[in-house]
Amino acid sequence: MSKPSCLAKNRSHGFSLVEMVIVISIVGVLMLIAIPRAERALARSNIVGARVGFGNLFHRARTAAIQSRRPTSINFASGTAFVTSGGGTIFGSSTLALHFQTSYGVTATASASSLTIQPTGLVTTGTPFVLELVRGEVRDTISITGYGRIE
Repeated sequence: MSKPSCLAKNRSHGFSLVEMVIVISIVGVLMLIAIPRAERALARSNIVGARVGFGNLFHRARTAAIQSRRPTSINFASGTAFVTSGGGTIFGSSTLALHFQTSYGVTATASASSLTIQPTGLVTTGTPFVLELVRGEVRDTISITGYGRIE
């Protein structure tokens, strides 16, 4: 039977300082690569959410115009879009309003202060209507044609 060596007796269990420094530096490099990509993905996700939210708001306003047989408008003021019809707000202001900055962290800029939808479903004010959504370096635009098509 062989005797254990002196080195094996003196060695403690665990990791050495050099091993820990190597692991921490590898994790740091991976984080430097991953964090900017995650931020861009989050910004893109917020832009897509705002785009879908505005599309839903537009479709609800168009439906309200057709059902009520009177023109309906989507108005834009300080980053908020809200729907009005015949001088009043439809279904209460909280139901058909979209706060871009609060809900999605997105800045919205419209090509016109309002968008009017006729009872036929056609858009008559400022067509093509363009809404630009921005978060950081990520940008997207929504365009609405006179026929009410979202592009």
